[in-house]
Amino acid sequence: MDENNFWQLIYQSKHGASSCKDQYETLKDLLQTLTLEEILDFDHIMHARLIEAFRWDVWAIIYIIKLEFSDDIFKNFRAWMISQGREFYECVLNSPDDAADKIDENEDIECRDIIYSAWDAYELKAQDIIPKSKLRHPSTPKGRRWKEDDLEKLFPKLCKKFWEEVDW
Repeated sequence: MDENNFWQLIYQSKHGASSCKDQYETLKDLLQTLTLEEILDFDHIMHARLIEAFRWDVWAIIYIIKLEFSDDIFKNFRAWMISQGREFYECVLNSPDDAADKIDENEDIECRDIIYSAWDAYELKAQDIIPKSKLRHPSTPKGRRWKEDDLEKLFPKLCKKFWEEVDW
């Protein structure tokens, strides 16, 4: 399993899925057709991508959209980013403010289930729990921490799209 295979499985699972739960179920089924080692590799890449997106500028996106600030919401948003596919994920990492062009205002932008697809596929196939990942999640996001007062300057498109009706 390499990065390209990982993203191909994400793409296949997203095709025809009407919800995160549907995508999770499809992905879990696809993963069960792989070897246990490939499922572990998929899980490793999933966690590496979650860690890669553990950045203050990415956290700002979810904060601007939901006006909430929690570890769980941030994790679920990063999982959703992955569930949208490589092009979307890389676009958001390369230019976070451009997420405004790609995120629908009525879209559910959390996809916690996708994180557990490899764990559940492994458990079903091996009749055992997946070994713990060797990757360690950092305790603090990368990048410069932002202040709410600075968000309109840092992310003008996102703020215009998601804050235009907010009454401060």
